[in-house]
Amino acid sequence: MSLIINLTPNCHFKAHQERAYQEYVANKARERAIQQEQYFEQLITTIQAELNSICNIYTTLMYDSMRRKIIRFDHGDIPAQITPRISTSCFDREPFMSGEG
Repeated sequence: MSLIINLTPNCHFKAHQERAYQEYVANKARERAIQQEQYFEQLITTIQAELNSICNIYTTLMYDSMRRKIIRFDHGDIPAQITPRISTSCFDREPFMSGEG
């Protein structure tokens, strides 16, 4: 009988210790998940800004290129009624895929 009485407090302590450890691990995992989410949100924001910058550069270069072609068209190299298609979006790459331009 004395053996059972001596084990009972020890089991309660171990159960409490295990519960406290599980809560600690869960809190650490939650904190880490929040940190990773913040990091990836910041990374996505940075990449989107870079992509928008590249898109603007691409659009500007395409506009300049098309403007130069139009100027050449106006000087008689190619009939003036033929006008190149100007890309309205940096993701509009149809002329390159079809082999034109």
